[in-house]
Amino acid sequence: MDNLNSNIIEKIYNSYISFPWYPGQRDIKNPEVHNIRNNAITRFKELGFPEMKDEDWRYTNPKDFYKGIPSGITPQNLSITTKVKSSRDKNAVLTPDLSPAYAGMEMDNIVVNINGNFSEEFSSLKNIPRGVIV
Repeated sequence: MDNLNSNIIEKIYNSYISFPWYPGQRDIKNPEVHNIRNNAITRFKELGFPEMKDEDWRYTNPKDFYKGIPSGITPQNLSITTKVKSSRDKNAVLTPDLSPAYAGMEMDNIVVNINGNFSEEFSSLKNIPRGVIV
């Protein structure tokens, strides 16, 4: 694994462990999902990105897939906005402002899913090709 890949992998790993779902940061509501995430990020840190020498990637250059990985996305530079009707609102929703993640990127279409559901509020669909259904 080259030095550039090591740096990217380290940034991804450090971003993961600094987010609120990591142990000690917050109560874990679903330990099974947390264990799967934790095992996956640990395995990713061990193996790194696939390379052309890996059998399944022999004819594909995987470097093209991670050229545009935003770097420096941490909880510290994601501002949190709160939508609360009253201080006693049990259905208050905290939504992250993801604009720092897209800084410097030119994108016509951004599709945001929150907990597996399409979020029209945070998505930006400006130039969808004919035939594409969202």
